[in-house]
Amino acid sequence: MAMTVGCIGLGVFGARVATRLGREGFGLLVHDIHVEPVRYFLLKNTADMGESPRMLAALCDVVITVLPDAAATRKVALGKLGMAEGLTNGKTCVLLDLGTTSAPEARALAADLAPHGIKYVEAPARGSPADAREGRLIIPVGGDADSVARATPVLRALGESVTHTGDVGAAHLISALVEQVRAASALALAEALAVGKAAGVAPDALGEWCRMEGLVAPAFERLARENPVDTGHALDTLTHNLGLMASVATEHGLDPRLGVLVARMWGEAQAALGPQRDMAELRRWLEPALRAPRAET
Repeated sequence: MAMTVGCIGLGVFGARVATRLGREGFGLLVHDIHVEPVRYFLLKNTADMGESPRMLAALCDVVITVLPDAAATRKVALGKLGMAEGLTNGKTCVLLDLGTTSAPEARALAADLAPHGIKYVEAPARGSPADAREGRLIIPVGGDADSVARATPVLRALGESVTHTGDVGAAHLISALVEQVRAASALALAEALAVGKAAGVAPDALGEWCRMEGLVAPAFERLARENPVDTGHALDTLTHNLGLMASVATEHGLDPRLGVLVARMWGEAQAALGPQRDMAELRRWLEPALRAPRAET
C-alpha cells in the first residue's frame, strides 16, 4: 500500500516537491493558506485537496511543510485546525520540515510538537525548484532515528543525497555553515569574472576552468556563463542563512570576520536588486560596484 503524504506550502519550491512525490507514486494531499496555488496544482497534477493541516495529519503518514519560517510551521502544527487536532486515538504523524530556520528554533519546535504526537524531522533541502522536481536535492536530516526512518521513503524520492546528521538542530546548523562557504565562493567567482571580463577574458572560458578545478558549486555554474541565467535561488534565501551562521558564531564567542564581510556584500546586492531577484544577478550588481570609488576611511 502506497504511503500517503501531505504537502503544506505550494509556492515555487513546494509545488515542485509535491509534483515529484506525485510522480513517484505516493498518495498525495496538498494544502496552502491561499486556495489559488492549490487549484492550479490540481489542474496539473493528480492529488487531493486537504482542507486543513488537521485533515492532512489525520490522513497522512508524513506531512511535509515548505514554509518561510518556524513561526509559520508552528502555526500549521499547533494553531486552529492544525495538525495536532487531527491526531486522535494515539495516532502520530511525522512533520518533515523542508523550510529554513535556526537550530535553536528547530529544537524548540520539536520539543513543543512531541506531546501532541507530532514527530519533527528537519530537512533543510539544498537545491533549486528544478532539482526538487527531478529528485536531485541534497538533504541533511536531523531527528531521532525512528522518525527519520519513517520519513526516509519520502526523502529518498526527493534527494539524490540524504544524510542523517544527528538530532534535531544538526541539519540546520550544517546548512547555515555550508551556506557561508557557497556565498563566499559565489562572490569570489563573480569578482574573478568581472576582473577577467575587464581584461578581455571570456566568462565562459574562466567558468569552464573553474569547473574543471572543482571550484564552482553546481548551484552557481550558471553564474559563470557569458550571459548568466537564473540559478533558481532568490537573494533573500541566502542572506537569511548567512544571518543564521553569524548568530551561531556569536553564540559560541567567535568573531566571523569573513562571514560578516560576505553577509554585508550579499546584503548590499539584495538592497540594490531586490530580495526576490535571482542570485545569478549578483554579477550585474558587482561589476559596477567594483568600478565605484571606494569611500575614504
